Amino acid sequence: MNLCEEILNLDRGIRFVAILSKAGKVLDSKVRSDVKGQELMPLNVLEAVGATMSRTVWSVAKSFSKYFGENLRVVFHHEKLDFVVMEIKGNIIAFTTDKDVATDSIARRIRELYKKNSELLQKG
Repeated sequence: MNLCEEILNLDRGIRFVAILSKAGKVLDSKVRSDVKGQELMPLNVLEAVGATMSRTVWSVAKSFSKYFGENLRVVFHHEKLDFVVMEIKGNIIAFTTDKDVATDSIARRIRELYKKNSELLQKG
């Protein structure tokens, strides 16, 4: 089982997970089997904005770090789902969840799992 599959299996509410390099390249991704059609993550859009998201969002977040501590994640609340972005050990983890999922808890579990398995991602 690869890391994206392990993350997807953490909670039934996780719809999609991707691991991106800091340059925005999608290194791996996985979608929950029942997610179809318009609700699929547009990987071409994710890859197109990945590098910009990495530079811009994390730059803004780091500006506040000296006041509030390290930024752990950014959550975009959409009408149909929540989209969470995290930086861990130089890579970006992006995932979507159903609206009723506690994204903070999931993000903590993903961070632990990623750190434990980070040697598997020495691609980026």
